[in-house]
Amino acid sequence: MPAEPADAGAEPLPGGVAADASDQTPPMQLPSEQDGLPVSEPGTPKPLYTPADQNYTPIEAPSDQSGPVTLPGTSSEPIAAGSALDVDPQTGTVTPKSRSEAESVLEAERQGFVRNPRRPDLARGEPNLDFVVDNGYADIKTPISPAMRPLSVQALDIASKVQTYDPNVTVIIDLKNLSPAEKVEFQTELGKAGGVTSQVEFVNI
Repeated sequence: MPAEPADAGAEPLPGGVAADASDQTPPMQLPSEQDGLPVSEPGTPKPLYTPADQNYTPIEAPSDQSGPVTLPGTSSEPIAAGSALDVDPQTGTVTPKSRSEAESVLEAERQGFVRNPRRPDLARGEPNLDFVVDNGYADIKTPISPAMRPLSVQALDIASKVQTYDPNVTVIIDLKNLSPAEKVEFQTELGKAGGVTSQVEFVNI
């Protein structure tokens, strides 16, 4: 039986075999305005919408020129100097040391040694001491375990600093890091070094 002639409109495949025109997929038709769908020019961004809802509202991304974005419940304003007791006035951040100082001055306030403590405003020229209090300032000293540094050396350092302060500076020495026996030893060593004066107050003794 003679072979049927190939369709004149079919393109030959490699090897000389012609493709069946019925197997060719028709080209995809893009939507038009007559179909009821929005049509954008090529190369333009398409707004987001729900296909089933033709009354959509385009979603616009925030512009970089609109300024910084503040999340709900947050503030873009920096912490003001002296606004929080546990904020280091030199760095504007909370550190373990600055938090410990805040605990110490609050304990001193509870015991009546100082009143109304706040952090100094260094930008306005207030002294670089730990706190401003009524009628002066307060500086916090917190001895550490003698396993890290001998108590006699710490007492000598603190005594030398106490002697340089103006009379309106209250020195708060917090003994919270020492054992009962170490607290007694430190106070003895501080007295030997001349650091026990009317300006010095102890907490957590």
